[in-house]
Formats: sequence, C-alpha cells, structure tokens
Amino acid sequence: MIIADDYTGALDTGVQFSRSGNPTLVTAERDLEKLQIDDNTEVVAVDTESRHDDPGTAYRKVWKLAAQAYRMGISSVYKKTDSALRGNVGPELEAVLRASGEKEMIFVPAYPKSGRTTVGGVQYINGDKVDKTAFGRDPFNPLRHSYIPDIIAENSRVPVKLQQESSLSQETPYIRIFDASTEEEMKEVAREVIIGRKWRAMAGCAGFAEYLVDILQLGKSKKAGKEKKIFLISGSIHEVTVRQIQKARDRGFPVLNLSNEAKFQKSYLNTKPGEKFIKE
Repeated sequence: MIIADDYTGALDTGVQFSRSGNPTLVTAERDLEKLQIDDNTEVVAVDTESRHDDPGTAYRKVWKLAAQAYRMGISSVYKKTDSALRGNVGPELEAVLRASGEKEMIFVPAYPKSGRTTVGGVQYINGDKVDKTAFGRDPFNPLRHSYIPDIIAENSRVPVKLQQESSLSQETPYIRIFDASTEEEMKEVAREVIIGRKWRAMAGCAGFAEYLVDILQLGKSKKAGKEKKIFLISGSIHEVTVRQIQKARDRGFPVLNLSNEAKFQKSYLNTKPGEKFIKE
C-alpha cells in the first residue's frame, strides 16, 4: 500500500506500478474495509489529504490507516513523501514506523530524474538546497531546512540516522535516510537494501517507487492498457506548474483558464458563459 498526503502523490506513485502491469487502485477512502478491492489488485494508493493538516491530525490519519492495512494482511506500506519534503514529513513517517512494529524504516527521498538529490542527508533541487528554492517560499508549506533530520525533527521526535551511521539499539525504532544523486545510486540502494529482506515500512517520493516494482516481485496483469486521451486539471500557481502549462500550450494543447467569475459565482455553470465553458 502507498500512503500519500495528497491525490497527486497517490497518482504519481501508483502509476509507477500500474504502467508495469500491476493493477493499482487509487482512492481517497481511508477506511479500507469500505473499499471493494478486486482480487487481482496488487497495489492500493491512498490519499490521506493531510498535507495541510496540523502534525497531530496527520499522524493520527496515517497511523490509523497503516495499522488497519497491516491487520488486513498488506505486506508492505510505502509512505510517499513530497519530493521537496513539504507537509508533515516527520509525523507521517513516524506513524507508519510505529504502526509497522518494525525497528527500522528506510527513507529514500531522492528523485534524480526530476532534479531532486540527497547528499549527506541534505535535500537539493537542481543543485540548490531545497530551502533556498521556490519551495522555501511556499505560501502553505515553506521549507525552513534542507537537512532532512532537521525537517523530520520539526514535528517529530523519532530518531533519525544517515545511511553510514551505526544502527540504534533494537529497542528504539528509527528512520534511516539514504543518499542518492544519480539513477545508478538509486538502483544500488534498491538492490543492496531491499533485496533479501521483507520491509514492512518504507518511504520516499515517486522516484524510488519506480525501483520497487520489480524488486517486490508483484504479480503482473496483462489487462493494463493506455488511454488515448487525457484531461488535466491544475489547481497550482507554482512557478514550475505555470511553465509546464505554457509548454503544453506552446505544443498545441488546448488550455482553458477559470475566470474569477467562474471561481467565485456559485451559479456560474447555469449561465451562458458557464454553459459555453463546459462545452469547450
């Protein structure tokens, strides 16, 4: 099971499995007993919608979900984190670790393909420390640190170790952070750390999930196919998103923007302009 703090995270991590033929269910339902999960489903990706929650609420949401998953026989839980480490990283990692009953949780936050690298426990984006980028100025989740143990310690007391540091006592659950600045290093971490051990609790962004597909040896379905069309809705005003949308527009994709009237007038869809917008 994948646990993400927003729907985007659930999707971009779940797709790492589904595109390899592993039937994947993405949902915002946090009570697994209410889900009608097909017998062929290999992966369930759940959006806890906890990115903007207070730390205590985020912890309780994730712990309850992870604990239920383990009780129901789900073998591994992957806590998907934002690649820029926004949100309640510490509380949510700790929640999965505590629910798993394990003493160690591996955390691989790098995503080299997207310019996210981890060196000496410090998170970089395109070579800059994450707190010095636009993510440090995020209006909702500004990053105040780039050293990952400091980010985790903001709202969590769970012990943290870097990959080269010695393990803690068997009585103390802790999180171990792994560096990676290239795709080869990501593969090496996956090979050296994952193979040969049944990890009940793992964490990282969508990048590391890509390497778990084959390593976890999930069953694959031949039913997976590709849709011919895609409809993308963006609610972000982040500068990266703005550039992405402009790039799509430059390549000929039709782009529609919601006007202020459309955003704030409840009856907009019943107006002539509203009907026209929907038709487009």
